[in-house]
Amino acid sequence: MNLFAKKFTGILAAAAIATASCTGIALSRSSSYQTSLTIARGDRIYTEYQENTQTLSIWGTGSLTVDELRELKDKEKIKTITVSKGITSIGEKAFEDFRGAVSITLPDGLLKIEQGAFTSCLSLKGLRIPKSTDEIDASGIFIDCPVLSSVKVTKGNKNYTSTDGILYSSDMTKLIYYPQGRSRSSFSVPQEVTTVISLSCPFLKSVTLPEGLREIKAGAMAECSALGDVYIPSENCVLSGKDIFPSAAVIHAPAGSTAEEYCRKNNITFREL
Repeated sequence: MNLFAKKFTGILAAAAIATASCTGIALSRSSSYQTSLTIARGDRIYTEYQENTQTLSIWGTGSLTVDELRELKDKEKIKTITVSKGITSIGEKAFEDFRGAVSITLPDGLLKIEQGAFTSCLSLKGLRIPKSTDEIDASGIFIDCPVLSSVKVTKGNKNYTSTDGILYSSDMTKLIYYPQGRSRSSFSVPQEVTTVISLSCPFLKSVTLPEGLREIKAGAMAECSALGDVYIPSENCVLSGKDIFPSAAVIHAPAGSTAEEYCRKNNITFREL
C-alpha cells in the first residue's frame, strides 16, 4: 500500500469512529469490553461493561433512565455497578432486574432517586445515599430486594439520615424504609417517628410503635409475612388504606382507639393494650 492509500485509509477509519460517536452506535474497545453510547432527552449517558470483572460503569451528564439500560446485554452477569459524577438523577425503574448486582455505587452530585429505581435487584446487599441527594420517592425505590440489609446516608445530607442501616427523614419523624434483608425478629420504632411509610420485612415477628405516632401509610407492613404482634400505643393514629398489616397479625392498642376501629373494619385481630 502506497503512502497516499495509507493516509486515505486512516482518514476513513477516523471518520467512521466519529460518526459512531455522534449517532450512538456501539463501540468496542476489546473482546473483554462491551461499550455503548446512547443519547436520550438531550443528556449524554455512556455505559461500559467489563466482562473480566463483571463491572458496569456509567458516566455522562443528566438523568439516567431505564431507556439507557434497557438494551444492555447480560444484565444478570453484572456484579458491580459504578455511576460516576455528572449523573444527577436515577429514573423510575432504571436498575430494574439487575438481578446479579451485589454493589451499586452512586455519585456525589446525585440529586434525585425515583420510584422503583432498584426494583428486583435480587442480590443487592447495601446502598449508600450521597450527601447531595435531596429527593427520594417515598412510595418506594426498593421493591423486591430480598437481601438488602442496609441503606446508609452520607453525613451532611439535608433531607435524609440513617440509623443502623434504616432510612429516615433527616429529622427522624418519618421511617422511610426498613430493609427487607434484615434478619432481626423484633423492632422498636424510635420515639421521634410520627409517620411510618415502609416497614416491610419477612423476618419481623414483633413491631412496637411510639406513643407519638400519627400515621401508618398503606401497605407499610403488608409484606411482613411472619409478623405476629404490632403494638400501637397511640389512640389517634391514622391508618391509611386496607392493606397495612398481614391478615394474621394481632394489633395491640388502647380500647376505643383508631387502631381498634381499623381492626374491626378490616377483620384484623385486636387486643386491648
